[in-house]
Amino acid sequence: MTYPVTYPPPVRALRDPMPVAPVAYPQMLRTPRSSWVRGLLMIVSFVAAYLLVSTVLQGAAIGWDVARGSVSLNDVLAMRLDLTPTLLLAVNLSNAAAIPLSMLLQRAFFGQRGRWLSSVTGRFRWRVLGRASLVALPFWLAYLAITLVAAPESVRAPSGTYLALLVIVVLTTPLQAAGEEFGARGLITRGAGSWCASPRLALLVGTLLSGAVFTLAHGAGDPWLIAFYFAFAVVLSLLTWRTGGLEVAVLLHTFNNLVAFGSLVLMQQDTSTVFDRGAGSAGPSVLLPGVILLLSAGALWAWASRTGLQRTYVPGPASAEPAWPGSGPGVPQSYPPDGPWAPGAGVPQAYPPLQANPPGGPWGPAGAPQAYPPAAPWGPAGAPQTPPSAAPWGPGAPQSYLPHPPGATNPGAQQAPATDGSRPSSPGAPQA
Repeated sequence: MTYPVTYPPPVRALRDPMPVAPVAYPQMLRTPRSSWVRGLLMIVSFVAAYLLVSTVLQGAAIGWDVARGSVSLNDVLAMRLDLTPTLLLAVNLSNAAAIPLSMLLQRAFFGQRGRWLSSVTGRFRWRVLGRASLVALPFWLAYLAITLVAAPESVRAPSGTYLALLVIVVLTTPLQAAGEEFGARGLITRGAGSWCASPRLALLVGTLLSGAVFTLAHGAGDPWLIAFYFAFAVVLSLLTWRTGGLEVAVLLHTFNNLVAFGSLVLMQQDTSTVFDRGAGSAGPSVLLPGVILLLSAGALWAWASRTGLQRTYVPGPASAEPAWPGSGPGVPQSYPPDGPWAPGAGVPQAYPPLQANPPGGPWGPAGAPQAYPPAAPWGPAGAPQTPPSAAPWGPGAPQSYLPHPPGATNPGAQQAPATDGSRPSSPGAPQA
């Protein structure tokens, strides 16, 4: 016989903002909440917000320079911009603003905290950054030395505007490089990676899309510069995937920009050429920083492999959200075994309408198969029930075991002596 059991009404499982299986950095947003539309809207929102912030800050800097007479309005209208300290500060700060912007958009669209944008460990690994800098720094110092030695007569101590540029370069370039990495190698790569179930496809799509956006953002029209920017983006995307975070990419980006702007200041080059990236503005000279990038990236790749740097996110109890109210680690679960009950299943749960337990149950742990006696219990709840083979049937004795309907015969039962002196009833006689 079956008895109806009342279960709570079916609910949709809570959707975990973290991945439910181990994943590499590009797939960190491949979660129960992910969808193709979410990733696309997040990337579009980031590009639009970044353009807005850049326009406001850089427009204000240019207006300030025009008001002070540092540049003329005609040069600005003709797009002949000079790299003034005010404009450089605005450019670097607008790029640095991509850090909080990326974190906010990731939280808004996927519910994942901003700290998970830094690495698969949920934090920016400063120790990794420090050790990686020891590996890569010699390559970039060699690049700076080669650049300065190639034109020693041009090297002069900075003063005036060049000194102001040098201070801004040193103080804000790391933030500027980090902002570009959090936006391109971080948010855009992850947004594209959330579209793909295959880890390799996620890495490929994320690398290509973030590289294309990164290249377009630099406004290069020269083939040499286009190739350099895209190759630069691809190398940093691969390093981010291999190391499981943005630390190494931020480091190499910072070194590249420090050498580029540092040599410009130390050699006191024409600052108006900084924004000239049209056809013919570059040439084979970009191969030198490209070679330095590949050498330093190769050394960092080998270092990461040798040290066993964590490159994969591993789900844990701290990141899991319960799939049912009141559930979680250490909470007894009373669900029927049908399932699925995994966190993030996200589907309505079907419960069996009937359960073969008596209304007075349960006779064991909640949710376990129920063993119960056909009559009253003879021991603790859930214990195997062994009825006595014989029982006193005299007046006043407890009558609590009847394997047959009242009035039927009970062959083989032991009879208690009669109190009135008569003989005990024979086996099979009706029992009162």
